[in-house]
Amino acid sequence: ADSGAIVLQAATQSAGVGPLVNNAGLLHARGIGANAGGQVTLSAIGGDLLAGGTIDVSGARGGQVTLSSDATVTVSGTINAAGYLPGGGVSVSGGAIRLGAGHQIDARLGSASLVSNSTITQDAGGALNVDSLSGRSTGATHLDGANKIFTIDGFSASGFRLTNGQDLSIRGLDGGTSVDVTMTAGDLVFAGNVYGATTTLQAAGPIGQVAGGITAQTLTGHAVGTAQFGLTNYIGTLGPFTANNFRLTNGQTLNVGGAIDGGPGVYLETKGGGLVLGANVTGGATTLESK
Repeated sequence: ADSGAIVLQAATQSAGVGPLVNNAGLLHARGIGANAGGQVTLSAIGGDLLAGGTIDVSGARGGQVTLSSDATVTVSGTINAAGYLPGGGVSVSGGAIRLGAGHQIDARLGSASLVSNSTITQDAGGALNVDSLSGRSTGATHLDGANKIFTIDGFSASGFRLTNGQDLSIRGLDGGTSVDVTMTAGDLVFAGNVYGATTTLQAAGPIGQVAGGITAQTLTGHAVGTAQFGLTNYIGTLGPFTANNFRLTNGQTLNVGGAIDGGPGVYLETKGGGLVLGANVTGGATTLESK
């Protein structure tokens, strides 16, 4: 069904039966020539949905893949909605979402949306390769695969964890109890508001901030490059944190509760509150300001 539409829907499930919708084969709705890819929709009401085969809506502009269930959606196969023009998309919604071992979701120059009424989990053996990720979960979201996500464009969860292997811009993220971001490669840039009661950042490159602010009871982390949080943030306790030059501007009283090692330089500034040093601060050139 190249450039066309494929729809598989089922409702109700007898007890003891496997997934209500089970795609173990190949679904093709690819774009031909300069055409955009087509659409594939899999929907289950009253039972689980398993996408274990291959879904291909790639094209000059990627097509659209929609997976939905009021029970668990498991993706253990390959979804290809990539294109060399922007526009492809993958949408997954369920009572719970599991991205199983070996899954590959490719929406380069496109977007992915993950919405769960409980948790979202990802096995380490899979990968999300998308230009933009958005979504929400009422429980925790743990994305532990070999991901290559360029932008987080709004995500909320009760505990958010991500491993990412390329430049990442975070434009909006509410992790509730925690935000834990590990960058195995690339730059980490904060371009919107981020909230996580406990926020942990591990970066193989630099960390920067161009918009928004970070609100956290505790901020800890490590950056191989610089860590520059130069806009107004609301951090209760800072540290431990290491970087090759560290800067933080804070809009309330800041307690340094763990060692800060900024290598050649540390700049800590508080506006509207005090600065309490409860641990060592090390930097070749160190500036401490409380206004």
